[in-house]
Amino acid sequence: MERKIKPKRNKIWIWLPGILVFLCAIAVAGWYFLKKDLENPNSKIVKPLLIKELKKLITRESNGLYSISYSRFELDVKSGSGLITGLKLIPDSLVFKQLEDGHKAPNNEFKMGVDSLILKKFRFVKTKNGRKFTIGFIGIVHPVVKIINKRRLYNDTVSNSSPSLLKKMAKNLLKGINVSHMVMKNITLTYLNENEQVVKRTALKNLTFSLSGITVDSLANIGRCRIKTPDSLYDINLNGIQLSLKTHQLLVKLTSIIPRLSTNAFYKTVNYDKDRIHMVFNDMKMSGINIDRFLKKQELHIGQISIANSTGEVFNNYFKPRKIPPVREHKYPHERLQGLALDLTIDTLTMHKSSLSYQMAAKKSGEVANFFMTHAENRVYHITNNTAEKKRNHYATAVIHSRVMDAANLSVFFKFNLTAKNGAFTYTICVGKMDGRALNSLSVPLAMTSIESANVEKMLLKVKANDRSAKGNIDLYYTHMKISLLKPDQKADTLKKKKILSFVANALLPNDNPGKNGKLRKGPINVTRDPRMSFLGFMYKGMLDGMTSLISGTNQHKSKPDKNILINIGRKIVKPLKTIRTSP
Repeated sequence: MERKIKPKRNKIWIWLPGILVFLCAIAVAGWYFLKKDLENPNSKIVKPLLIKELKKLITRESNGLYSISYSRFELDVKSGSGLITGLKLIPDSLVFKQLEDGHKAPNNEFKMGVDSLILKKFRFVKTKNGRKFTIGFIGIVHPVVKIINKRRLYNDTVSNSSPSLLKKMAKNLLKGINVSHMVMKNITLTYLNENEQVVKRTALKNLTFSLSGITVDSLANIGRCRIKTPDSLYDINLNGIQLSLKTHQLLVKLTSIIPRLSTNAFYKTVNYDKDRIHMVFNDMKMSGINIDRFLKKQELHIGQISIANSTGEVFNNYFKPRKIPPVREHKYPHERLQGLALDLTIDTLTMHKSSLSYQMAAKKSGEVANFFMTHAENRVYHITNNTAEKKRNHYATAVIHSRVMDAANLSVFFKFNLTAKNGAFTYTICVGKMDGRALNSLSVPLAMTSIESANVEKMLLKVKANDRSAKGNIDLYYTHMKISLLKPDQKADTLKKKKILSFVANALLPNDNPGKNGKLRKGPINVTRDPRMSFLGFMYKGMLDGMTSLISGTNQHKSKPDKNILINIGRKIVKPLKTIRTSP
């Protein structure tokens, strides 16, 4: 009776470290048995043998699909160093077609090239738990990896056979290994998802990873991971990483996005009004990670991500020229998620005790505006681009509760349609009772208007929007509103009141809403989106459209979009404050 050959399970996770694991295994063996021959640069026994075995191992474990090549191969056990240059992992398209016809093809096909792979200071050291194999440094220079993912149903039904040689080797060697420092320089990763009618592609280029304090025992630990962004403006740091395969949890003690340049150096480098961000997230915990689903289907499903507390600071220098933004088609947050090639689902994202400050250096007033939120509790539900998950529920929702300007309670509710082709979403903003003078840190620098008095009872904003348009309304209840219009005082280098214009403005503008007749003035919103406008910029445009009608007392029905009389007049009177330069 002919024995059926079971197709091997997809092992994308093991191919990349597999070669490195093999080298370490040879180093361990060489340390005990083959040291003398490997110390000879012209080794005629061990080196050709281990190279031959490495090639055979890769070919056997991939059913003949992959082969490796290299330009230079050196391993010196005496000094504890190794080097491979021009390393390539090459798929055979003909073999892949044969495997596919025989229902044995893996879900992933990939190509890999590495300019050089470097090992330094590998040796055994004595520890409290016995002798362990340690590596002082691993360097991977310019790895270029291309992964093509296409799930095949027959791989879902493959039974768990005995572990492969490569898997056994990795499991036994990695358990108890210590790596002091590892650098992956100038990474290029391209991931293609061919499981839908339209191929999704995500590419990462020019990234550099630096990892230190890597240990693998019952838990996988990384003391610190630093990622240098391609523009060299930021470092992304992850400190205290701990992964438990047993509990399906990933813990990160500290996550931060840190500018690499001072504020002055940052804007001297970019030379336009770009946001400079600084973010810190403490005690991030990912739980309910479906590891088997990821290994089997490359679908990353996380039950919950929680962040204990976080702070964010954003600064923009509007003294700098404005860069014309690119055309943003399908660039809302939920649309960007759908374009991500990796299948991702996060059931719940929770952020506790969050604070955010957005500062803007305004050119006309010469002052810095500051919008800030504190004590925020944020929850986002059903973050996904997975087709099956979207069929089950095609909405993602976000809820934010916080203090705004240290003066009022703020609640924001978003509902994103994950399947809408036009990026449809709705949002509601509720603001509680506050002293309107708390908004002076925004109105004075940006609008050169000081709020002398305003008792805000509440504000309610509701909007339905998509890629092209937004419609909605603002209801604002307030009493005793008085303002002062300001202008620069050249002698005192400050702002001073325009007395006559302020008097006229207070005489014309309604001081209360509802008015004395008890009628509430509405703030209708009807705007279209410029294709270059950002997500938050479009939200601001809608709010401005409604607020001008509400506060001015001008009845603007706006049956047609962008027919706000006051805004259109203002654009003709007020000249742009910033120089516009063409985007590259």
